[in-house]
Amino acid sequence: MQFRKHEDFALLFMGELTMQPDKRVALSHIAHIHGVSPLYLKKIVRRLKRAGLVQSKEGASGGYRIARSPRSISVWDVVQAVSGNKTKPPDPVPAHAACPVHKDCLPQTIRHRVRGILEAELRALSLQELVRKSV
Repeated sequence: MQFRKHEDFALLFMGELTMQPDKRVALSHIAHIHGVSPLYLKKIVRRLKRAGLVQSKEGASGGYRIARSPRSISVWDVVQAVSGNKTKPPDPVPAHAACPVHKDCLPQTIRHRVRGILEAELRALSLQELVRKSV
């Protein structure tokens, strides 16, 4: 399975905030650390904010911080906030692998099961666990 670029950056951003939950972090700092355009990251963060996952404050002591406990935010929540697709997880199987015969063929059945398993795993994995596993 592969996340799309904006999903990767959303997870990186949320991971940074999770590691510093009591502090506001500048978007420019995170963009610099991960080598991403601040403007591109700002578009992603706008979606995270709209979903209620981050809070922001402008000004000298401003920045971003996580809006809820990292234990209560799943990887699924982050991916869904930035993907705009509220019904299914990232597709682990390329679309061109569709069955040419009918929708119930073996590849389609496998794809459906993999999506279900992937969604369940992403919903179960919190940011807290994700950051702990990567450190």
